[in-house]
Amino acid sequence: MRIRWHEWLLLGVLIALTDRFRWIMDDAFIYFRYADNLLLLDRGLVYNAGEYVEGYSSPLWMLWVVLLRAIGSDFYVAVRVSALGCAAAYGLWLVRINRLFSPAPVAVNFPLAASAAHYGLTTHFSSGLETPFVQLLAPLYAAALLQPARAALQCAVAAAPLVRPECALLWVGYAPWVLLRTRRIPWWFIGSALLLNGGWLAFRVIYYADLLPN
Repeated sequence: MRIRWHEWLLLGVLIALTDRFRWIMDDAFIYFRYADNLLLLDRGLVYNAGEYVEGYSSPLWMLWVVLLRAIGSDFYVAVRVSALGCAAAYGLWLVRINRLFSPAPVAVNFPLAASAAHYGLTTHFSSGLETPFVQLLAPLYAAALLQPARAALQCAVAAAPLVRPECALLWVGYAPWVLLRTRRIPWWFIGSALLLNGGWLAFRVIYYADLLPN
């Protein structure tokens, strides 16, 4: 995929503004406390000692924060690096989607231009919450619809409920769409959905003694 000069410029603007407007929302400290209780205080993946409650909204973001903390990153650096990485990936996927829609050269990549200049979008890459994963999920889902046979994209859509529980709504039309377009059962999607979400559900039941996050 050849990235044109104006897209490199827009990617630079997107990443620069993401870093310029970085911030951390107070709710992010819920994730930070869970991570430190697990890694530093040996209390487990809990908010308060002895209270086994899944009080975070994104298992995938929780695991990511734990991973970055485990390799020695402080939370400020973890949020900043995650924001810049997700912003760059988001922009590159917009370039990819633009090529799928318009194989012939176009004057301006309007989705990328609009995203690079969007204050709300750039700031939410660095909230400290799961919002960078939610925003990155949008172009991944679009790409999965445009390329329904790609196994990696099927797996990405399958993991959507781990980003946020309500992202399971993305499944409603996705599996029938893949079946319609490819004339094949989306086994990668089905298998990944069962493995990833079933695995987390089993952990939730065993560890938190609950079927749903609280």
